[in-house]
Amino acid sequence: MRGDGMDGLALAIVLASLCILIAPALVFGSLGYVAARKRRGWLGALIGVVIGLGAGAIGVVATFMESTWDPPGELTLEVPPGFAHEWVLILADPTVSTEIDWRGLELPLMARTASLAVPPSGVVRVRELGMVDGGDVRAQLSSGETQWGIVAMSAPSGVGAGRVVAYCFRPYPFCQPDLTPTDPDALRALILEREAAR
Repeated sequence: MRGDGMDGLALAIVLASLCILIAPALVFGSLGYVAARKRRGWLGALIGVVIGLGAGAIGVVATFMESTWDPPGELTLEVPPGFAHEWVLILADPTVSTEIDWRGLELPLMARTASLAVPPSGVVRVRELGMVDGGDVRAQLSSGETQWGIVAMSAPSGVGAGRVVAYCFRPYPFCQPDLTPTDPDALRALILEREAAR
């Protein structure tokens, strides 16, 4: 076993997965045998085992593969050609009419999707953030870049917003934590500067 203990964790996950698969197969197989023992007990047991394995497989996916069972929302940020900002800032501003329109259902194995137009400033205001604020959302630019980092915080005073979520689309060192709750003055200056340059 490696010093980080990951081999032991992997073994524990494999054993737990086998238990989650085998237990319902045994239970449903036994019930199927008992239900059909007067005619064809073996067929009832076989059907029960198949149903049990299916239920166990769902249990394994739901327990150990959460991103498969409950995939994150996918937000596409539609940016203009030549967009060069490393951060896209989404501000919750109840005075605007723009909303993030999520499509799809909140069901297992299905990801909800949305797209949002981003101006050249990289600062976009929406009526409410919804699942973007603290939810499990994966963002990407329409130009293809995927997010490298995310910061969610209360918006600084003077910008007319309640919350701000910032997605970074450049790798380190460009995606530095310069947008933090501990430096609201810098964040305020960045927002106002960008919006004034539109």
